Amino acid sequence: MLGACGFTIANNGPTDGPLPDVPDAPPDVSDTGRVRAGLIGFWTFDDTAGSAFLAETSGAGSTVPIEVYTQGGIPAPMLVNGNLIANMPVRMFTAESNRLPADCIAGGGVTLEAWVMPRANFQGQSGEPAFVVGLAANVGSRNIAFLQDGDKWVGLARTTAALDGSPRLVSTSSASSTAMTHLVLTASPSQRILYIDGVPQVMGTAGPLTGWDLTYPLAVLDEYQHARQWTGTVALVALYNRGLSAPEIARNFSLGPNAPR
Repeated sequence: MLGACGFTIANNGPTDGPLPDVPDAPPDVSDTGRVRAGLIGFWTFDDTAGSAFLAETSGAGSTVPIEVYTQGGIPAPMLVNGNLIANMPVRMFTAESNRLPADCIAGGGVTLEAWVMPRANFQGQSGEPAFVVGLAANVGSRNIAFLQDGDKWVGLARTTAALDGSPRLVSTSSASSTAMTHLVLTASPSQRILYIDGVPQVMGTAGPLTGWDLTYPLAVLDEYQHARQWTGTVALVALYNRGLSAPEIARNFSLGPNAPR
């Protein structure tokens, strides 16, 4: 029945029953703005051009800024009107052992959200997708992440014993270099779903956040160890310590990449 509704079900575990549309926590009904309940990391790239550290503004605890790494001739990305733009490979990451992985474990779930536009419709090489954003250390060690594999989006989240977050959730829609795309990956004991532009596209094995490494930084536009560069524009990254519901994801999508924070 799910296939008839337009969903793709990954062949990676039990998938009986409908896609869940009940949140893992009470929904945020405080206002009509972006969902704030469970928000533990928030980066909007409204920083001054040339900033070496990009602000994290969730207000959830100690701030987790993203450091722009420019040693060894690596260029800095551009910051233009709340957009982070990388036309060449760059390196950006938070400190290791930050609070983000622990906050997700404490909350019992996770949602990673990003507004992005790739510089090219096809990125990465066969078997080596380009890394967009996530809590990760290297190509084989990820808690949660978005990748671009050719012209498809990939979501990875550790809810199994696999250290890299597989099985992969691969989008049915293609990447576009002409418009912003809203990526959301939600994982918890009750759901593991990849959403593209507010629409759930593929679901995988739900389960607890198994084997998460509490030292992993949040890396952007490249793996932490500089192995899988992605180029393009990022307008927003958000991290929640719960699985957002479908209505909440649709709400954030409807507000767009540069809605009032």
